[in-house]
Amino acid sequence: MLLKIVVMLGLILYPITLWFTYDLYALGFNSILLPVSLSGGAVILWKNGYRKLAILILVAIWAWLLNLSASQNLWDYVINGWLVIYASFHLIIAKFILKQNL
Repeated sequence: MLLKIVVMLGLILYPITLWFTYDLYALGFNSILLPVSLSGGAVILWKNGYRKLAILILVAIWAWLLNLSASQNLWDYVINGWLVIYASFHLIIAKFILKQNL
């Protein structure tokens, strides 16, 4: 489930920065809207039993607040390009090569 969410976020976030005039990626720079929205989403995930995902999101927000990485954009803490590539390949291999029901 987590890999599907990562791929969906990657497919939404990265193309938007190229094709649309409203840049969601820009919300990650010094905006209160994104961390508050992600925190609210983490609460909803927690209540629906997705506790690991909620914890990962909250840890990413705290890491951003503490400037633990070189990036100043919250999206870079929440989702990473290499993670999207890994998740995509993992899902493709599981579905088509291993014939697993996802």
